[in-house]
Amino acid sequence: MNVALGLENKGYLENVSPLIFTAASSPHFYKFGGISAKALLFAAKCGKIKKEKFFRRENMEKAISGLTVSSMAKVYADAAGLEEERKNSMLSDERFHFQLALKNETGGTLRRVRVECSGDLKEFLSLRLVRDVPCTIAFQGEGDDYYERTAPGLFPDVLLPWDGSGLVLPVGLWKSVWITAEGGEKGLPVGKHEIGLKVSDMNGETLGEYSYLLEVCPGRLAENDYIVTHWMHYDAIEAQHGVKPFSDAFYDVFAEYLKVYVRAGNTMLLTPLFTPPLDTEPGGERRTAQLV
Repeated sequence: MNVALGLENKGYLENVSPLIFTAASSPHFYKFGGISAKALLFAAKCGKIKKEKFFRRENMEKAISGLTVSSMAKVYADAAGLEEERKNSMLSDERFHFQLALKNETGGTLRRVRVECSGDLKEFLSLRLVRDVPCTIAFQGEGDDYYERTAPGLFPDVLLPWDGSGLVLPVGLWKSVWITAEGGEKGLPVGKHEIGLKVSDMNGETLGEYSYLLEVCPGRLAENDYIVTHWMHYDAIEAQHGVKPFSDAFYDVFAEYLKVYVRAGNTMLLTPLFTPPLDTEPGGERRTAQLV
């Protein structure tokens, strides 16, 4: 069927010649209701397309799949069999996390996808993007049976701040949004709270709506003397920010890392006392910032 005729029959065009749409179909472009996006670009240039009518959700072949999952779940790009988590509980002064996993099934990449929270805990919620990182050595050849994957690939790892650019959802792949509930020193209000999550495209059209029930229990975390520590790579901070180790400029940057380190539950930090001359190239230098 002629592309322009199809558009006109669906009421998307106004007085546009069918000739400009000849051979305007390509599998590399979005397809909405059987019409290629390349044809839409031609129509948009002519200023004759009724965009507010065309980009309705019902005109897309399919929308997105989505579900809420535990913060312990790893949402791989090719994830299969994700276990849905619809509710959980926490103490009022805890930090609680869960994820919203999304899979784009529209036939083309979705950009600037927005996720909005609603409910009486809205002011206590924050969003972050889960970024995949490449891993070439996921398994050393020996180990137990608890490896989820041993082959090289992309692994969900980095949490990025949520900014105004929104989320990019490549076609056919899973991505996740990391959601944190935190009430600070005062804690969260006690009770059962339904958290609403609305996903929309760049035009504000709703792609999906989800909910999560979080019960905040009375009581607070007990004081403890647990020792929790992780590596802090001081030489990496130097390389990333271009500051001399242990200078005033270094400590200005390091203070921000330390805040995040403590908020993540760490209670002890290893101090670099000296650097052993191991694995150092002749004539080279190993930064004096090793945790020994």
